[in-house]
Amino acid sequence: MSLNSKVTKYIPSTSKSGAEVSIGIGLEISDVEQLSMNAIVNELANPNYSFVSVTTKAPQNIKALNEYELYTEEDLIHVRLAEARKAANLGSYNSSFLLNYNDETIVDSQKVISDYAEIISAYKPKAVYTFSPFELSKQRIHVLKLVVKTILQLPEDKRPEHLYCVSLNNDLDVVVEDDVATEFDFGNRYTLIDGILSVYDSVLQSNENLVVGYKAIDLMKYIKENSNFSLKTFVENKLELYKKELLEQY
Repeated sequence: MSLNSKVTKYIPSTSKSGAEVSIGIGLEISDVEQLSMNAIVNELANPNYSFVSVTTKAPQNIKALNEYELYTEEDLIHVRLAEARKAANLGSYNSSFLLNYNDETIVDSQKVISDYAEIISAYKPKAVYTFSPFELSKQRIHVLKLVVKTILQLPEDKRPEHLYCVSLNNDLDVVVEDDVATEFDFGNRYTLIDGILSVYDSVLQSNENLVVGYKAIDLMKYIKENSNFSLKTFVENKLELYKKELLEQY
C-alpha cells in the first residue's frame, strides 16, 4: 500500500485474518469502536471474519481532567495511543491504521481519499462502517463525505457490499422510515462490549461520552440504485420527507 508518510500501522499480537473483512473508519481514537462494534463482536465470534480499524485524525487537544489532570498533552497523546492498541488487542483486529491528518486536511482532501482507497482496495471489505449523515459534528460529516467520495471513485466491482452509516445517538427513526434503518443486535455480548470500551479511560476522564451505535443506514443500497448519487441530496430528501410528515400532524 502507498499511504501518506505519517501513517502508523499497528498489528496486534491477537490479530485475526479471516477472509471476510469489515473496516471501521472514524475521525478520532475511540470512534471506530463506537461505530463498528457490530463488526468487532461478530469478528470475535467467527474465525472467518476479520476487522480493520482506520482513524483519520492525529490525537491532539486532549483535555487533562480528573485522574489525568497532572498529565501534559504529550503524555495524554501517548496514553490515548496505548488505549487504541489495547482495544485492537482485545478486539483481535487484523490491523489498525492511524492516518495522522490534521483538522484542515480532513475538510476536503484527495490525500485522505487516496489513503481510504488504498486501504479499502487492499482489504476488499464486505462492509465499511462510518458516521451517520445526520451527525451534527462538521468534522464527522467531513469524514463521511470523504468515505462516500472514495467509494464513488472506486470501480463498482471494488466497492464494499455495505456502507453502514452509524448513528451514535441511535435516533435514526426520527428522520428515516423503519425499513431504511438497520438495527444491530448485540445479543448477550454487552460484557465484551463494555470491556473493549473500558480501555478508553482517558476519554471518559475527559468527560466525553462513549456510545455504541446500534442503528445505521446502509448507503450502498442508494449508491447502487443511483449512478449519480449525491449525499447532500439524500439528506435533503430524507429531511424534507420528515418535515412533511411532522407538519401533517398539525
